[in-house]
Amino acid sequence: MAAGSALQPVAADWLTTWGLDLRQLSRDREARNESSYRPSGLVKNIPAKTKDCFATVGDLWRVLEPASTGRFEVLDSYLLRFCLEAIFKSVTAGTLPKSARQRYRREVDRMIAGVNASGDAKRLRAFLLQGHERSDPDVFKMARKTDLPSAPDHHLQVLSRAALLLRIASGSCALLLQAGGTSLSQLHFWWSHLGEVRGCWERRSPPQNVTDLWADIEEALEQLESKRSILGRDKSLLRWRQELLSEVSVLGECERIGLWGINV
Repeated sequence: MAAGSALQPVAADWLTTWGLDLRQLSRDREARNESSYRPSGLVKNIPAKTKDCFATVGDLWRVLEPASTGRFEVLDSYLLRFCLEAIFKSVTAGTLPKSARQRYRREVDRMIAGVNASGDAKRLRAFLLQGHERSDPDVFKMARKTDLPSAPDHHLQVLSRAALLLRIASGSCALLLQAGGTSLSQLHFWWSHLGEVRGCWERRSPPQNVTDLWADIEEALEQLESKRSILGRDKSLLRWRQELLSEVSVLGECERIGLWGINV
């Protein structure tokens, strides 16, 4: 089967699952409208547990961690794994990789051979072949769920779907710019100003490497992890915010993701 034919169902499934399905898109829009415009005190909803919310946010940041080999290496590795597994299932009439491990291993080896024999390629191969034994990050689990807006964790589902769609969109835009002969470095005039007005750095003082913005996130995540056992599962949102005020502030600065994503 041609590569294009095999990729079509993968793309369709991703877009449908993550939010371009008209029904799901409508539900997500209604949920955002309810959150933004409807007096929340008039409707008593069951809130998600505070600790679970922080866990999902921390998990989302972890898959967006930049690396020297790719701005979204962790997230893209999972997307590649899902893509290969879906293509394999498509071209084998529904056979799952774990049910035909030898054949799937040969297909992965054929793909890896087209890259190189570096340590990165070896690690990628191990990741792809052991994928079925791993637990997917929360962002993917949440994105697949299709609960009604009344579900306690529905806002986390919407957040997860939005993050995945933004990654696909940003990658598509980068390819379009490159195809048009525009280097992302030519956008310096725009993103350097954006970093200033969003408080990521001082005026006219962008960091030499924008991925250095990850350092603050890393520190906030470490503090979050160290205080989980102290705060416990049943502590209130107020207690979490009081104990993690600076960390909560940093983890809300999602502009950082776009800034290191556009600097390649």
